[in-house]
Amino acid sequence: MDTYYTLNKLIFGVGLAFQLSWLALYTWAFMRCRNRCFIFLISGAAVGLIYMALAGIPYLISPDISVYLFIAKATLILLPIAGILGTWGVFLLVRSYLSLAGKSSDGPSASV
Repeated sequence: MDTYYTLNKLIFGVGLAFQLSWLALYTWAFMRCRNRCFIFLISGAAVGLIYMALAGIPYLISPDISVYLFIAKATLILLPIAGILGTWGVFLLVRSYLSLAGKSSDGPSASV
C-alpha cells in the first residue's frame, strides 16, 4: 500500500508540474501575439492547476470525510470546466492558424 501511495504522490507531482508549465507556456504565447485563444487556454490551465491542487490535498494532510466530499464535489465541477476551456482554446487556435495559412497562401508570394 505504501508503494501505491508513493506512486500517487509522484503522479500528482508530475501533473502539477505539467499544469504549471502549460500555464507558463500559454502566458508567454499570449504576451507575444495577443490572440484571444490563449485567454481560453490560460483559463483552462489555471482551472486545471486549481483542480490538481485540490486533488493533492489528501496526499499532504489526512482530512476527515467532509473534506473528502468537498474535494470530490469541487473536482467534479472543475475538471469539465478546465476541459471545456482548453478545448475551446485549442479550437480557436487551430481556426486562427488556418485563417493565417489561408491568407499567406493567397498572397503574391504563393506563385514562387
